[in-house]
Amino acid sequence: MFAIRFLRVALPFSLELLVQNSFVFIDSLMIGQLGETATAGVYIAGRIQFFLFLIIFGISSGSTVSLGQYWGNKNYTLFHKTIGFVFLCMVAVSVLFTYVAAHFSHGLLGIFSHDSLVLNEATVYLRIMIYGYIPQAIAFIFFAVLRVVGKAIIPMYISVVMLLLNTLLDWVFIFGIGFFPSMGVQGAALATVISIVLQFFLSLFFLLCVLRFPKRIKSFFSWSYGFVRQYARVTAPVVFSEIGWALAILMYDFVFGILGKEAQASVSIAGSFFRMMMVFFFGSAQATTVVFSQMIGAGKIRKAQEYARVVLVFITALSMGFMLFILAFAGIIPKFFNFEPQTKRMLTGMIFAFGIPFPFTVINTHIIVGFLRAGADTVFSMLLEIGCVWLIGVSSVMCAGLVFDLSPPIVVLSAGLEEVVKGVIGITRIRSRRWIRQISQ
Repeated sequence: MFAIRFLRVALPFSLELLVQNSFVFIDSLMIGQLGETATAGVYIAGRIQFFLFLIIFGISSGSTVSLGQYWGNKNYTLFHKTIGFVFLCMVAVSVLFTYVAAHFSHGLLGIFSHDSLVLNEATVYLRIMIYGYIPQAIAFIFFAVLRVVGKAIIPMYISVVMLLLNTLLDWVFIFGIGFFPSMGVQGAALATVISIVLQFFLSLFFLLCVLRFPKRIKSFFSWSYGFVRQYARVTAPVVFSEIGWALAILMYDFVFGILGKEAQASVSIAGSFFRMMMVFFFGSAQATTVVFSQMIGAGKIRKAQEYARVVLVFITALSMGFMLFILAFAGIIPKFFNFEPQTKRMLTGMIFAFGIPFPFTVINTHIIVGFLRAGADTVFSMLLEIGCVWLIGVSSVMCAGLVFDLSPPIVVLSAGLEEVVKGVIGITRIRSRRWIRQISQ
């Protein structure tokens, strides 16, 4: 039954994302006790990791299309070749980011803030966090493979262990418990890196236990020109889409850097809360990619179109309920942070600004990350994502923040205009049935 199959992927992945975002939110909550300067510093340092995350997410998401369709039509030879190729891509990208962050951190961080105190906190945090880039990227693809083969519950359990360890280490390292000194943001970074390394080793262990790999390691790394071309045709647009979207988000951060550390601290906390509310929908979007790519790979095109409509109706109704929940909690969240009264009021406004366009954000996540990528319609997906976020989102934010000097919550709300336009175009594409394509065997 479709619903059971869908939920078997969606629920474990949603719980995994809930754990991961709890990880981020607990970090934010603990660092928030150190004040606006520390919160803003960790936020802008995290922008580099955010950019890396979106690239590896793009590689992983694009690869899930190929992995899902190959697994669906039982082409295990190409399935293994894809794992090897993605592994090499993840290592290359994470090594590059580690090198750049290690040698050019001051210039990169200076893009987002000119406050010397904020930059100092950001630099301290980043110098430790770079040691987690490579294991995080590799673990990401290991998790993707486990989900495709129907073992989505394993990444969830690993994430729970990671959350518990990180929470304990945050408490010990940030505030100084027992014979450990108080390390502030440096302690937060150290706790995160230790948790990421554990995540890597656990994901590798379970992957080796679950899958029967070919005896010859060469089976993973013997790629023909045709294979690489096919992989790039499906995956490259997804990666470019994530890069384009990430650069747009960095432009938003540039604007908030000009608006001040209070705006940066507020958008950091509001963004963490927003991602917590999105965890089920991110999970169901990833389940859409896995289940629909396997369905399309098996040649069940008509069923894919029918079930796409069912999923869209369901998540639209559910997202409306979540929007009301977000707006109801907008005035409660700021009370948990050691911020100035003005910053707390700004944070309340930020949560409202994230919450109002929430249903459109959910719909677009399923259309772009789920349906269009599952159907290998990745070029259209890329054009829709990049076109809307740059032509509407970035221009709206820059006009609202830099030209008209509007309040930071209004600046965030203006970014939501692109979600509305993107949703209308995306729904039209799904209804047209032109999004479904089987990749070559």
